[in-house]
This record gives sequence, C-alpha cells and structure tokens, in this order.
Amino acid sequence: MSQFNQGTLDSFNRGNKRLGAKILTTAATCIYSVPAGRYAQITAVYVTNVGGVAKDLYLFHVANGETAATTNAIYYGHSVNQNTEHVDDYPKTLQPGEGIWGYSNGASHLNVMVYGTLL
Repeated sequence: MSQFNQGTLDSFNRGNKRLGAKILTTAATCIYSVPAGRYAQITAVYVTNVGGVAKDLYLFHVANGETAATTNAIYYGHSVNQNTEHVDDYPKTLQPGEGIWGYSNGASHLNVMVYGTLL
C-alpha cells in the first residue's frame, strides 16, 4: 500500500466508479461482490483510518466457494495509522461472484472504498 496523494486519487477516479464501500468491523464482511454474469476490474482500494488510534487491516480477494482466510489475503495485519489514508493501486480482475472482503482489529475505524470498472 502506498501513501495517499491527490494525484493518485485523480488518476484512478477518471473512468472508474466506486463499486463498494464499508466501515470495517471485527468480523469479515463483503465490501464488494461482482454480480452474476459480469467481471470487474478493480483499479484502487482506498483505506482511511477515521479513528484516533492505529488499526490493523485484513483485506481479502474471495473467490466463489471460499471464505476470507490467510490463503486469499491481500493484506493481513497491515497497520493503518490514525487519521491517515492509504491506497492499494495494484489492478485486480474479479470473476462473477468473487469479492473483496475485509475486517479490522477494531470496529468503526477503517473505511474501505473499492473503485473500478464493471465489465
């Protein structure tokens, strides 16, 4: 994950849209799931810590029939400092029914937004 900057935000928002967003809890939850019969090109995942203390991010690319686990982790225990933003800008292609899931070690601190294009 790279440190957030306005140039990164501007470049990824052109031609893309927000596909999903959640404030993470301590239980794994789906942030975005690709609809049946479609594919999605994920271009950026933004993570903002809106809380007053650092929290750990657990983010997963969950395929059909899987659950969020270490075997499909994108980030596992990645510390996000208080009042900071991060962006994962490595493109990911998701198939129908696949999703981006996540949780944190503290509820109501990490806001995650998934941007991309539905194909």
